[in-house]
Amino acid sequence: MISKGEILIGNNGHYKILQLLHLSPQLITAEAVNIESDQKVVLKELSLDKLLSWKVLDLFEREVATLRQLDHPQLPRYLNHCQKINGKSLCHKASGLATKC
Repeated sequence: MISKGEILIGNNGHYKILQLLHLSPQLITAEAVNIESDQKVVLKELSLDKLLSWKVLDLFEREVATLRQLDHPQLPRYLNHCQKINGKSLCHKASGLATKC
């Protein structure tokens, strides 16, 4: 699972985790910054090995599909969806989300 200060390598650059916004056994939501472009993003990581139900994965994938279709300046913009090398986590990044709940 990701942690504050960690550097993640994605298809769109290197991301540094600034703060954790939501933490649960299955899902972490974090504010991160693209080190190259200084763009702030929200990153969500779903841990497949800690899933309590496959429904959680289905909902996560639906969220990704919905973000891909949205195109409005007041809504999050989908950036990337990846699977970690260890095969245990899925993550996606979206810009424009609030950094505090």
